[in-house]
Amino acid sequence: MALEPSRTPPDYIFGAVWATLYIMMAVAAWLVWKPRGFKAAATSLTLFAIQLGLTVAWSWIFLRMHQPGWAFAEIVIL
Repeated sequence: MALEPSRTPPDYIFGAVWATLYIMMAVAAWLVWKPRGFKAAATSLTLFAIQLGLTVAWSWIFLRMHQPGWAFAEIVIL
């Protein structure tokens, strides 16, 4: 069992924060795509997709695999 600081928010807060973060990222991608279309925004959206994939990978590495060293290396890449 990990010892957490007393200021650590309850676990249910993390789900809401992550959901909000990903919704905001989806809106950002939509705002890039909408005025120009996918073909004109392909480079921007591709870079966004790579960043999104790395963000999801970090969550999986750190929170599911419990590998802080690998998560740090992934953050450096990110």
